[in-house]
Amino acid sequence: MTCCGFVIRGDDGYLWGDGEQYLFGQPTTDPMEKTATSPGGLAAVATGQVVLCEQVRRLVAGLGLAPFSDALRRLPRELREACAEERAHCREIEAPDPVHLSCGLIGPGEGEMRGAVFAEATNFEPRLASAWLSPNVGGALPRTAQEVLSVAQRQLQFVRNLYPGATGKTFTIARVGRTGIAKRSVPLLIGDERAA
Repeated sequence: MTCCGFVIRGDDGYLWGDGEQYLFGQPTTDPMEKTATSPGGLAAVATGQVVLCEQVRRLVAGLGLAPFSDALRRLPRELREACAEERAHCREIEAPDPVHLSCGLIGPGEGEMRGAVFAEATNFEPRLASAWLSPNVGGALPRTAQEVLSVAQRQLQFVRNLYPGATGKTFTIARVGRTGIAKRSVPLLIGDERAA
């Protein structure tokens, strides 16, 4: 479970992800970077098994200067291959199958900001979208970085119902626009932690 998502607002968009990972239902001590960027101005965030999230970061960085339309063509095959390799490795070492992978991608394409979701459940066929939340906590979609943080705090509260020790660790927000990507990391705090 990951507090992540994206929203497109006109000529730019926000993409975010927490830095926490879980092992057998418990948060681990090491933070993890779940957001990824390409030199061409695309940004992605992934949720699922740690090794697969790391693969998503490498695949997105490997897109180089490719435009959004190329990413839509390339990523499904590359994500399927990464998952197949990881599942084969898990069978080899008799480990449980990894958690299903999902990721969101945003960036400029065809004269506008675009977004897509790639989910293992749909064989990574891209679904174009202007917003994606994981977990989906409903409510108004964010328009500012502060509102993104508010949505992420609601997502973390949802995650805490499943994993009481969840803190979200370091939270990364990326603002993606035609002029590039600006990323910032902040603590993800909720409830009494914000008042302290």
